[in-house]
Amino acid sequence: MSFSTQVKNELSRIIPQQRYVKIAELSAIIRTGGSIQLMGFNKLSLKIVTENPAIARKVFSLIKSCYNIEVEIQVKKNNNLKKNNSYILMVSYEQGANDILTEMGIIEKSKNDLHMRNDISKDIIKDETSKRAYIRGAFLGGGSISDPEKTYHVEFVTMDEDLSVYIKDLLNDYDFNAKIIIRKNVFVIYLKESSNISDLLNIIGAHNALLHLEDIKIIKDYELDSKVYGNKDELIQSFFNILNNSKEIFIEKDIVLENRYIFVHTQKIDNLFKIIITDTAGGISQENKAKIFEPYFTTKHKSLGKGLSLALTYRIIVEHHNGKIEVINE
Repeated sequence: MSFSTQVKNELSRIIPQQRYVKIAELSAIIRTGGSIQLMGFNKLSLKIVTENPAIARKVFSLIKSCYNIEVEIQVKKNNNLKKNNSYILMVSYEQGANDILTEMGIIEKSKNDLHMRNDISKDIIKDETSKRAYIRGAFLGGGSISDPEKTYHVEFVTMDEDLSVYIKDLLNDYDFNAKIIIRKNVFVIYLKESSNISDLLNIIGAHNALLHLEDIKIIKDYELDSKVYGNKDELIQSFFNILNNSKEIFIEKDIVLENRYIFVHTQKIDNLFKIIITDTAGGISQENKAKIFEPYFTTKHKSLGKGLSLALTYRIIVEHHNGKIEVINE
């Protein structure tokens, strides 16, 4: 299995909780990996084709969750043993394809006609969560990543020039320095710098792939039969912001690969749940320790990060979930 497939399989297991976030991700998947067919005057159908069964299941789940439609998944077997099967999902006009495409900001109505939109609607990417979901969907629909043992390279492919510019600008909101080239009549948005690719994987939620990319080992010690109630998406993001911070310190201090360890231990204390995350990165100075959760604080060069991830983690844990977070040097 290729590294790109591993990343897509991991992303396919992420099902957002909020409907508008699901819409954002699904919109990007359709824009980059789907097609629209004209079935008659102003009658459209939607078709999505993928060789990845995990992506097909995710699209099925998102459509069912958002529109209460059970889409049939057709499997087209390839006789060539070197090629994968294709999974085809269709939404017909009768099932509401026109309304779905309109809500997703892909088409718009003008008097008695329908027109394709060439932008990404602000109603679709209305906040940070939906923006990340859109990038994730664009990767699932038309993205790929090279094997990190060979080279560092991420691509997003689309046939729509305007969309390629919007995706590039969306990525560059995170200072990724994404660029566009034309290859065989398609537009390719690409990233090459390893630090940008690591940050991209974190943003779209491919956290296991991120740790694999940096060859970081996680040692887990979980207490069983414990439940935590809260916003699942926010909590996952907050924990991986901490892991990503450890990753960045490993790289900044040039710690050898065999010494890159993160330990995660959980404890149940009365009605509280305690999570202890420890790394072998060597701790943090007392001066920086007092500022680590401040917005825009970062020890990296200003071109390498905005210093928001740990501030966001603090807000999620303390303000959104009435918890507590602290940093201790051992």
